[in-house]
Amino acid sequence: MDCEVLTICVFQQDLMSLEMQIKHLDKQLQKLEPQICDVHTFVHLAWMDTNDWNSSVHQAINKQLSEYLIKRLCSGGIEHVIVAGTCLEYGVSGGNLSEILPAKPKNEYALAKHALYKSIRIMANKNGFKLSWLRLFYIFGGDQPPTTIYGSMMEQIIRGETTFNMSSGQQVRDYLHIDTVCQMILAVVVSKEGFDVVNICSGQGFTLEKHVRSWLHDINPEINLSLNLGALPDRNDEPFHLWGSSQKFDSLLN
Repeated sequence: MDCEVLTICVFQQDLMSLEMQIKHLDKQLQKLEPQICDVHTFVHLAWMDTNDWNSSVHQAINKQLSEYLIKRLCSGGIEHVIVAGTCLEYGVSGGNLSEILPAKPKNEYALAKHALYKSIRIMANKNGFKLSWLRLFYIFGGDQPPTTIYGSMMEQIIRGETTFNMSSGQQVRDYLHIDTVCQMILAVVVSKEGFDVVNICSGQGFTLEKHVRSWLHDINPEINLSLNLGALPDRNDEPFHLWGSSQKFDSLLN
């Protein structure tokens, strides 16, 4: 597939106001204006402060700036808008989560994402572009921060620690490697179809303990890192058992 990729960036600065962010964004769009008219698909993955689910930045900056950007770009005739949502839009619903379930977001991050989805859906109906809203589940691999379980595990390995403190490890989660997530997003881009809401997940749930042991084995079976299960409390703001249904994605792209 021959394509040209245009990149738009924003500054991640908590002290930068929405107005300043928009001015910076406008400057970038002006530079790209001659090329934007030929863009078919826009993929929006940027989001600040994802490590703090209840940050005010989600509603005050992220949602507003994303909405402004998509309005600007779609006025130029872009046909397909692909945006990263989150499985947290399902709220405290547990078990096997499919796209037909109602969204019940509980934290500021999920509330802002779902509000953005509803806003873009109205734009899509009004302006005639296709929308694919990707509800990403859990991701491992790559250069993840130590605030994630994978990033924290990698930090312990790099430090040469022999013990990794965890929660009970019995929570069931649906994890995909970052490379697989990228491949799935690319498949949506190449399809040129608008899927509305679609889960980006493996369709399988395993305990956190099993995930971590699998990651350690894949990195190096000889790593000496003992899991200290129960050293940390389980989170109380997520369902204990949570995984996604991949049926819609599989049926649309296979």
